[in-house]
Amino acid sequence: MNERTETLRLKAGPLEVLIAPELGFSLMSFTRDGRELLDPGAEGAFMKTRKGLGPLILPHFNQDGPRPRAAVEGFPHVAELARLGVDHPFQHGVGRYAPWRAEASRDSVTGRLDGGMRWKGILLSDLAGMDFSAAVTFRLRDEGLGISFDLRGDGPVAAGIHFYYRLEGRSGARVRMPRCLREAPEELDLSQPVNRVFVVEAAGKERAVCRLESGNGVLDTIFPVGGDPQESFGSLVIFSPAGADFACVEPVSYPVGEGNTKK
Repeated sequence: MNERTETLRLKAGPLEVLIAPELGFSLMSFTRDGRELLDPGAEGAFMKTRKGLGPLILPHFNQDGPRPRAAVEGFPHVAELARLGVDHPFQHGVGRYAPWRAEASRDSVTGRLDGGMRWKGILLSDLAGMDFSAAVTFRLRDEGLGISFDLRGDGPVAAGIHFYYRLEGRSGARVRMPRCLREAPEELDLSQPVNRVFVVEAAGKERAVCRLESGNGVLDTIFPVGGDPQESFGSLVIFSPAGADFACVEPVSYPVGEGNTKK
């Protein structure tokens, strides 16, 4: 990480996080008892294209979003994404690349971003292809890290997390899946590469628990499903490519592949 990158620190019991408002309000570090939970080997990819550490997803998922209404040649990551075969210049949304405004308290940090802000002189609404406003709060307590989203737009918007969790070896690593997912196995074996999207099917409001077990310990991702669609997540993405020592557990706010109507 660049020594000049400003980070905000939260600490509670055995947990500690570092957040970089200027780098998409991303997690740069997430430790438990001093042990890093994010994959440090992906830091270089994070700095180039946000493919590593702990970036956010917003205001759209993957390449399923409007195109920019402004020239993007002045943003170095765009060429890097193109080299990887990514067509959208802000894959997973401009929010993970742009600098945020941040406010810190004793146990939380809130970041704010909206289409009226400028990055390199260009309105974020023009880079996102639509107007939007976002507030994200990281709150750290002894039992875990809580993340809340307040995202609105003049077109469909999406939110989620895309944290690259360290495995420390793929052998024996697995993901125990929530029961609320359509056509999902009870567990996924991470000794083989995985890149799958699962759509939520919940009869009522509940909390889904996705458990990652690896040589780096056990980590639960807990997210609301069912009930009011504006307050719940519609999909879960599991991503762990061949040769990588990380796995991403990504709750996404709408049912990916089935259209997005959330505003």
